[in-house]
Amino acid sequence: MSRLLESLNRLMIFKENLKFIESINKAGNLSYKLDINKLADITSEEFFTKYSTGLNMPSSHPSSSPLLSTEFKINDLTDDDIPSNLD
Repeated sequence: MSRLLESLNRLMIFKENLKFIESINKAGNLSYKLDINKLADITSEEFFTKYSTGLNMPSSHPSSSPLLSTEFKINDLTDDDIPSNLD
């Protein structure tokens, strides 16, 4: 029974992530398209638990959202934002 519940839970997560991907692609605001991959049936929280680099996420980040809720655009950067060297 628990296998069935886990499968149903993964299906629900997948459907939510798919809706998110389709809505982003439909908006057409990106120069690329999102697509499903092997991570499409996990939550953001599961993703960060497994693949985190150790960086802390802002407390405002909703862990249950399909992807990061904070949008980052490379053209938001200025030369002052980029370090002159790395440790």
